[in-house]
Amino acid sequence: YKEIDPLVLTADERLETNYLMIKSDPGRIDESLNDIKSAWESAVEFVPFNYVLLNELIEKQYEADLKWKKVINISAIISILISCIGLFGLSTINASSKQKEIGIRKVLGASPASILILLTKEYLLLLVISILTGLTISKYFLDRWIENFSYRIELSAPIYFEVIMLIVFIAMITISYQVIKASFRNPVKSIKYE
Repeated sequence: YKEIDPLVLTADERLETNYLMIKSDPGRIDESLNDIKSAWESAVEFVPFNYVLLNELIEKQYEADLKWKKVINISAIISILISCIGLFGLSTINASSKQKEIGIRKVLGASPASILILLTKEYLLLLVISILTGLTISKYFLDRWIENFSYRIELSAPIYFEVIMLIVFIAMITISYQVIKASFRNPVKSIKYE
């Protein structure tokens, strides 16, 4: 969140030492702390040994962000599931309302691909509207959130393109069952259906 201030590391014995930084093997932290504590207590008798692990300090700095990440992830999963259920229901209603039309088209020689296009073109407009709305809102809030950091990434077009492809993939998977079922149904049964 803050810019890194200028820092000088020196081994000059004439300067007063406030902090001593020691790099340790991550697998031997407890052993290293015990060794450092015994060396400290033998060298400095009247000053207590206090330490802070840098990785714990960094984790505390980003604790709130990690909590928000969990909340956002759970909310996103729930939103995607609700959207998929709604889209699946919409595709079921759409496929069943067009059974006679699909049957007549198949009798007249329509291919499964043309039936697929017939049933999915209505969702493309809804998908485009939802993608534009969602990306506009998310870009606004992401830009505001990233402004809080001194060192930040730029949200570029490839990131948004990947999100759009994921949305389209999830939407097509959701409606594919009803579309495939309708395009391969026996046309005689579809025409008789009331």
